[in-house]
Amino acid sequence: MNRFFDSPWTKRGLSLLSIPYGIFLGFLAYWSVFYDIEVYEKVKFGFVLSIGCLAMGVMMFYTRRQLITMIVSIVTMPLLLPIVLLNFGKWEMLIPIVLVSVVAFFTSGSGEAAKTISGAVILMLYMLGALAYFFYTTVLVSSVQKSPGPSQISPSGAYRYEVTYSMDKCGGGTSVIVAPNTYDTSFSYMYCRAKGFDRTVYVNRPLSEPELEWTTEKRTDITAKILEINPDAVLSLSESQMHTLGRDQGFTMEIRVKDLNQKQLKTLGIVLPKSDGNAEVPEGMRLYTDDTIMLDLSKLHAIGWTVTEDVKLSDLTDQQLAALGVAESGDVLYVNGNPQFRYYIAVLDSYYDMSKREIVID
Repeated sequence: MNRFFDSPWTKRGLSLLSIPYGIFLGFLAYWSVFYDIEVYEKVKFGFVLSIGCLAMGVMMFYTRRQLITMIVSIVTMPLLLPIVLLNFGKWEMLIPIVLVSVVAFFTSGSGEAAKTISGAVILMLYMLGALAYFFYTTVLVSSVQKSPGPSQISPSGAYRYEVTYSMDKCGGGTSVIVAPNTYDTSFSYMYCRAKGFDRTVYVNRPLSEPELEWTTEKRTDITAKILEINPDAVLSLSESQMHTLGRDQGFTMEIRVKDLNQKQLKTLGIVLPKSDGNAEVPEGMRLYTDDTIMLDLSKLHAIGWTVTEDVKLSDLTDQQLAALGVAESGDVLYVNGNPQFRYYIAVLDSYYDMSKREIVID
């Protein structure tokens, strides 16, 4: 048995187990940034995590002189920064992983020079990161005290509203946000609520208690109500939505030359005249700032232009709306008797696309 554990191949093989630990911390750092992590069974969670970290710590100490373990012990240290800052106070999570990572780093077989250099870099990273975080949360973020109010999931389960009360010297205020309810993830003993999608649909001052009601309404009825309020209602279609409706075929956009920068002008082969006349510019390349040009999709892509098309809602058929992803019926939120959120608009304007997700630090 001693010969087995003393074998360098045994240590090299077991050092591979440190990779899952590094991956675990990487995922936890990601979840800490993009999700609010709530541990709802702290004792059980802390016990299971401690057992796992203890086993991993023993294994990493045993293989501390192996290259893979040494690399993982260094890489995991920066990953701890967002985990600690964004989950501060959740000791059942932080204590086991911090102890294992710190001990693994200081007991690894890396040379003293490597430890000193990497330690100095990591320490500087921690100092700058912590300073930036506390400056942002104490200076840049509003210091108004906020408390959560009621929350309810929509009938379809796709959305939820959350009420927030804010207290200040001016009587406070009430806000209602709508967030997607499908991006949250639940693990054993832990629930992760997706951040970065909250959309405020109602704000009222002073502090009040709004009447909120989820209803289910048909697509055709919502279209009729919107056109009744504004017959000229316009939708801004993205390029993917244009493609869905076949409106990207032969699409061109009129662009003013003065709206293009030098790099875009060069890409299009356009040369603006200089003050001296620049008589040697080939014919067809010279334009003036007051000129306009028509560009097709390929040229718009070449200059990095965002392609959109404004279309009147009245010009779209019910079948086209269905093709754009608007379900036959869906959720509508009424606040004090007025519709403040419609699934219909949320789908067409891509409220909750991953590309529009914001990083929220709190």
